[in-house]
Amino acid sequence: MMPTPHAVALVQPLRQALELLRVATQQQVVFDPSSSTRHFHIAMTDISHLEFLPSLINKIGKLAPDIRVDVLLHHLGNAETAGVGRCRPGSRIHAGTGGGFLPAETV
Repeated sequence: MMPTPHAVALVQPLRQALELLRVATQQQVVFDPSSSTRHFHIAMTDISHLEFLPSLINKIGKLAPDIRVDVLLHHLGNAETAGVGRCRPGSRIHAGTGGGFLPAETV
């Protein structure tokens, strides 16, 4: 079985494309939490505010003090969001409106 002329013509461009993908996927992004000033957005349900958010903010405060986390309160079964809270590491977490936990510093 012989490849068609079109298939033969595609061999080199496809090899180049595959090589570009190989190089791109082997690059390593360095992330240093202690010096990062990145801004993250996290959507959470009420239960995750109770179970996950306090320990997350405490951990971020210790390991990545200059990272900012915006928390979007999302109610299950409702595509609309209840509100947005902005958490800074080390800020106090308290019960907010809508039944979930929001940071003391709500924007």
